[in-house]
Amino acid sequence: MAGLSKDCGPILAGALCAHKGKTLIYDSVYNGRFSHISELNKMGYDLSAFDRRVFVRGTKAKFGRISVTANDIRAGASLIIGALSRQSETIIAAYPQIFRGYANLAEDLERLGASIQLVPKHV
Repeated sequence: MAGLSKDCGPILAGALCAHKGKTLIYDSVYNGRFSHISELNKMGYDLSAFDRRVFVRGTKAKFGRISVTANDIRAGASLIIGALSRQSETIIAAYPQIFRGYANLAEDLERLGASIQLVPKHV
């Protein structure tokens, strides 16, 4: 990821999920930034991690309703990007933390044509 902030790794991974080809993302700073991988894989994408590396093999997402969890801000952004490439409903739990880093994200994406419904968690 030469020239990119290391914080962009999860977001880049989400963007590359549906891209044809293979990509290696190397994080030279932090080797635990992988919570987005299992959640993107639930969507039907093909990612794996080892040490400080994330391997993304571009593929089409699964069809059908999927529920995933945003474990942190960057992982949440990655899941949103992955969800936007799907042709099915994606439910992202723990989404409020995403908005700590990306104010007005839902409104901005809706202006671009995304269909987003924010549903508060029931207690």
